[in-house]
Amino acid sequence: MAIIVQKDERVAYANHAALDCLGFDPTDDPVGRPIADLLEERSYETLASNFRKAGPDDDQFFCGDLKLRRRSGALIDAEVYHAGIRFHGGEATMINFRDVTATKRMEGELRQAQKLEAVGRLAAGIAHEINTPIQYIGDSAQYIATTLNDLLSLLDKSRAIIARLAEHAGDSAVIAELSAAEESADLDYARSQGPRSVDRIVDGVGRVARIVHAMKAFSHPGAETPTPMDIVKMLEDTLVIAGHELRDTATVSTEFEKLPAVHCYPGDLNQAFLNLIVNAAHAVADRPSQQEPGTVKVSAKLDGTGVEIRIADNGCGMTPEVQARLFEPFFTTKEVGRGTGQGLSVVRAAVIDKHGGTLRFESKVGSGTTCILRLPVTAPPPVG
Repeated sequence: MAIIVQKDERVAYANHAALDCLGFDPTDDPVGRPIADLLEERSYETLASNFRKAGPDDDQFFCGDLKLRRRSGALIDAEVYHAGIRFHGGEATMINFRDVTATKRMEGELRQAQKLEAVGRLAAGIAHEINTPIQYIGDSAQYIATTLNDLLSLLDKSRAIIARLAEHAGDSAVIAELSAAEESADLDYARSQGPRSVDRIVDGVGRVARIVHAMKAFSHPGAETPTPMDIVKMLEDTLVIAGHELRDTATVSTEFEKLPAVHCYPGDLNQAFLNLIVNAAHAVADRPSQQEPGTVKVSAKLDGTGVEIRIADNGCGMTPEVQARLFEPFFTTKEVGRGTGQGLSVVRAAVIDKHGGTLRFESKVGSGTTCILRLPVTAPPPVG
């Protein structure tokens, strides 16, 4: 793909391959436009600083991986070379480029997959390490609860005996000593708070156990062949994993129908679900007005021969311009450190490329977004 640029930095010629790649046609070509219109700003600065120095007899040399702008405004990744030439008797620069957008996307997804694999192994190890102590903490809490009830029952009997001794003018010194010891131990407070403390321990242990179970299921090694899975259980486990993102942001509701097992690659779908749920949580947190409570609703139902999953939020919503670039690699509206721009690329690869499903979004600025994905119940096509 080639473009010729004159000394005034305007396009003098573009071949058919370049026109097709950049979204032009022969009746609407970029000839006469500044080359800056076809480049992302920083890429233009890089290219211009190079070819302004190039003479008409310079050899072609590699300029770098730059971002070219299509007629629609979308950016593509390109591997760019350029060389000084003579064109119609004047000095010019020929730019040769190769579209590497798909390659870059695959490289990004591979890096993400490798990172997630490492995180998954770490999470599985942590889950295994946590599971054993949590079990004996839970067993101990149950023992304390039972023993505490026995002790409180013994206390009741002791009090009854003290009362009987007092009625029959028993040893007043012993009675006084027992009464003082009871008062010092603040047994009334222990009676009211002891069982509650144990209940909190049991509840906390139960929550940790659920998190551990969800982590183990989430980080299960990806299968090489489709595996029949309970999609509802996968969504529930993912909501547990994403709990820290949702807890202070939104109220979560679910609506799950009874579904047949879906043949899928669970590791890929778990990551896709997590990305979508975290995106929903971030959208709710980014609302300009926080007057209404934030909500995230996750639903799943049988739809013909497939399963339809919806993840809806009442967050900030998306403009049509943002929606048009949703799956563009590395595009993100989030600040640095909060989003890499790869999340929805991973979702698309998992749902569409790997499972033969569909993925679409319904969104309105200020009203929220609903992600609708559909997965076939039968085994997806082989990957590779």
